[in-house]
Amino acid sequence: MQAYKGRTWLYKHKYEVISGFLVAVVSGFLVTMLGVWAAFELAAHGQKKALDRATKQMLHLVVLEAQYNGTDANEILGTYADANSLGINLNRPNSFVAAAAFQDSNILSILPLHKLSLLRSYVNSISTLNKSLQVHKAVLESQGYKMSPQEKDARQNVHENAADVWAIAFVLLEELKGHFDASLYDRKEAKRIEGRIKYIKRKALENEVSLSKEN
Repeated sequence: MQAYKGRTWLYKHKYEVISGFLVAVVSGFLVTMLGVWAAFELAAHGQKKALDRATKQMLHLVVLEAQYNGTDANEILGTYADANSLGINLNRPNSFVAAAAFQDSNILSILPLHKLSLLRSYVNSISTLNKSLQVHKAVLESQGYKMSPQEKDARQNVHENAADVWAIAFVLLEELKGHFDASLYDRKEAKRIEGRIKYIKRKALENEVSLSKEN
């Protein structure tokens, strides 16, 4: 009799029972999906932070590179200023880090388009300067290292391109100064390495070269 009453009640309330069951299943599914979504969001957030940190460190290196290139460009500017001189400069500015930063797929999340355009112009200006230095050297060689109208034109071209690099590097340093993190640069360690290089160079000049760690 009790079993019959139970079946009767279940029959009368079957929609409520089924609905309650479905709600429980769906709720459990939603909770699980929310948990999975939250896990993915946290992982994506952590990955984004890591990408941003790597991009910012790259821009820190771009600033250092621009400082060196600005110094080189200034020296080239001075060397090629005199149209009646045959002096040459063997320095070649390098934009390896800046080019790598420009290719970084995450760079737009850190730099606005106008600064990215400036970075591209900076890379192009260095390439143009190095090509003009090579052309000037080739002209000098072809003229037997003598003064000529062609050499003067090539020299003037180098001078103008060096001014471009110096100017763009200067502005780039202004625009990216907020991305320079002094804490990333260990000056004490850098000086130790510099001193070590000078020591080994002196040994090499004295013909006391050895690859042993006792040097």
